[in-house]
Amino acid sequence: MNFCFVVETGHSLAWVGTWGQTHDPVNTALRTPGASAVTYGGIEAKGIVFDVVADALRVPNTDTRSSGKPESFARRRMGAALASDANQLPD
Repeated sequence: MNFCFVVETGHSLAWVGTWGQTHDPVNTALRTPGASAVTYGGIEAKGIVFDVVADALRVPNTDTRSSGKPESFARRRMGAALASDANQLPD
């Protein structure tokens, strides 16, 4: 049986490694530059709606991820905004 070591850091979990399993080398070459940002709830409420998602997705090479949490808190992570663009590589 193989399993991962997971380390908890605050509210996040990080995959650290495996036990009893060999892997091929991991390719760490940059495929495309990108960025991400956490989307916070911003308010204390139930059933909130982010009404600017459609505007954000009009920007090329962007995406969003929603956690689907039913209740928001001011600093609760509710999702993430993602962006990538191969044209932004430095010369």
